[in-house]
Amino acid sequence: MMKLKKLDNNSGKKMGKTKAIRLLKIFIVLILALGVLIVIAFSPLYAIKEIKALGSLKYTGDEIIRASGIRYGDNGFQGIGANPGSIFSLRNTNAEKAILEKLPYIKDATVKFIMPDKVEIHVIDREPHMMVSCLGAYLLVDNESYVLESFKEPVEGYPVVTGIDFSRYKLGQPLTCTNPDRLETAGKVINAIIESDKTERFKIYELVKSLDVEDVRNIRLFINGTLVANLGDIKDIGYKITFLKEAYFTSIKDTKGILDFTIGGNPTFRTR
Repeated sequence: MMKLKKLDNNSGKKMGKTKAIRLLKIFIVLILALGVLIVIAFSPLYAIKEIKALGSLKYTGDEIIRASGIRYGDNGFQGIGANPGSIFSLRNTNAEKAILEKLPYIKDATVKFIMPDKVEIHVIDREPHMMVSCLGAYLLVDNESYVLESFKEPVEGYPVVTGIDFSRYKLGQPLTCTNPDRLETAGKVINAIIESDKTERFKIYELVKSLDVEDVRNIRLFINGTLVANLGDIKDIGYKITFLKEAYFTSIKDTKGILDFTIGGNPTFRTR
């Protein structure tokens, strides 16, 4: 015959009491921790006395500090992010966000509180890549198509891209256009030129006046007011840029003409 185990009421009461004591201890620890945080938050010991901003060639340290919203005398723990990573590294995520929103040339920002009274801001600049022309505006963008500045006229030294349509834009945000394939193609062409200039003896980036990507199957590059390069599509763009530079600087620099990569198997040149 099976025997049933008799429940001990006293045992159940002890377990309940133990659980209650454990919860009480946790509550007391949380209250103490909250008290410590409150004391730290208002303690003059952690008032900011030194702020450094490093890494930008576009903005001064004072401009970056003003954009961050951090002020001398503020408690260094104010603005520390709520996620564990920010807490342990003492990163002021509010200030980082403010810098990125107010300074369009800044690609990345890290703001750290260094106890007891110092803040260090490290930023990385975006590098201008090309100008996009549409609706009478000339937008300076980087290699990720973030809009850095807007001008009424083209800026000397940057290729002007035509054939891209957009209705609105916002500084510090990626350019939104109705034909993203054209924008992507333009970025690839300009990037190929920049990378080629880094490793080859002939440099052509500053001589590129404009780039027409209205038809991505028939890309046209205009060099220094004398040469038009019909590149065709984006295929083999590295080879095309290298050939273009060699031909321009060694043979056709002083001749107005068209270098065509779309007729037959080899590039052809004709005067105009």
